[in-house]
Amino acid sequence: RLVLFGPAGPVLLHVSIDTGGQSTSAIRETYAGELLTRLDADKSGALESQEWTGIPMIGDLSADVAGFAQDGKLDLAGLTRLLDA
Repeated sequence: RLVLFGPAGPVLLHVSIDTGGQSTSAIRETYAGELLTRLDADKSGALESQEWTGIPMIGDLSADVAGFAQDGKLDLAGLTRLLDA
């Protein structure tokens, strides 16, 4: 249940999310893989610093992207850790 505080007063929302039987970690990994594919302009299999700008920061907005990269490249494992931050 969620409460939305709108201009006319609070609204109680009942939300149900169907994951199709997938775990939340599997969904996050799938999302990270799709995001990596979409942002990897040079198709190197990792994101270089110029490609990082397209990463939507949902959690910790102060997260240092470079801290999740290795040798200046953000691979799938690093991107997944970043999105979990």
